[in-house]
Amino acid sequence: MFRECFRGSFDAYTALKNERLFVLRPLYIERWIYNDNVPYIEIFDIKEQRYSCERYAGV
Repeated sequence: MFRECFRGSFDAYTALKNERLFVLRPLYIERWIYNDNVPYIEIFDIKEQRYSCERYAGV
């Protein structure tokens, strides 16, 4: 797929001895976002097809 979609990049880098291509399919993504300096935890649970964005309450 990379070769078909990005032929120029494929041709430029595949000759490099240490070049590696990784394909990732994330199942869970968590990130911190701030809205007016208030922290929130945003979660994309791809496997369970759920999304949430909750204010961080601390420990």
